[in-house]
Amino acid sequence: MIIAENLKKTYETKIRKGFLKSEKTTIEAVKELNMELKRGKIVGLLGVNGAGKTTSIKMLSTLLLPTSGTISVDGIDAVKNPMEVKKKINMVAGVRGCFTGV
Repeated sequence: MIIAENLKKTYETKIRKGFLKSEKTTIEAVKELNMELKRGKIVGLLGVNGAGKTTSIKMLSTLLLPTSGTISVDGIDAVKNPMEVKKKINMVAGVRGCFTGV
């Protein structure tokens, strides 16, 4: 089982304010994501561009560290033990079309 509690991911970036001037700003890519995914279930995330789908998947699959919150996979902390978690999960991304024989 994968459990995500209060996941948050923020990025610091600069916004251009004129020709030579920029200003730092914080972007919240994911804000308070809570989910529980049971073993053997197929899950899809839907949302508009910029909703945080890819960022959420990267955090759940240990490819990206969350700014705050917790992720556990079968009771293993994904932030503290990412290599153990990677042995237990599988993800298919960017596949278009349908699967035959499923």
